[in-house]
Amino acid sequence: MPLAGALLRSYKRVKGQKVGAGNLVAAQQRPDGRSRIIAAARNLFASRGFHLTAMSELAAEAQVSVGQIYRLFKNKDDIILAIVEDDHREWMVQMTQVRDAAVSGRISPAEAFERLILETLSDEYETLTFEILAEAGRSAEVGARIRQFAGDFRAVLRDLACRANDRLGERDLEAVTELLMATLFGLSGRNLGDHHLDREATASEIARLIMAMLKNAES
Repeated sequence: MPLAGALLRSYKRVKGQKVGAGNLVAAQQRPDGRSRIIAAARNLFASRGFHLTAMSELAAEAQVSVGQIYRLFKNKDDIILAIVEDDHREWMVQMTQVRDAAVSGRISPAEAFERLILETLSDEYETLTFEILAEAGRSAEVGARIRQFAGDFRAVLRDLACRANDRLGERDLEAVTELLMATLFGLSGRNLGDHHLDREATASEIARLIMAMLKNAES
């Protein structure tokens, strides 16, 4: 799942500042304290792992006190949940815009798939995605939120498949939606392996193949 670029940019700006004892108190009183904690958690959970990241390390990275973290979040699971919720909201805005543009005819279904693939391939924190998925198996709250996200994503892909081929029957539509889900989720870990196409070429070629599959998917 792509991560919030605005949070990351905010975090980088704050990280570049020198923080003394007086500035630490001022930093804690800024309205973006939650955003800095989440951005720092993204960085540390991706680089060190969820379970190896101590709250003291997270506080230092976010330039807040440990007490400030616990005033905003119950525990690290709560921080993971906040990351998932923020990403879910951001992705829903992006996906809805792409779907609406395709349904209204402003862009073609092929362009819509290509845009979604590009967003998937732009994820800076692939290892964090796997950390979150692992935590979803241990935390009922995180798991429920991931399932909600997957359901919303599935609905968008189903709508795009219908737009690409409105003659698909229910069984075929369910099957191609499953395949699209597997393709997009699989691409989220692309940079962990070897690949021979750049990001743009990958998105373009996969979108082309998806369209070819959809046009010939009728039983």
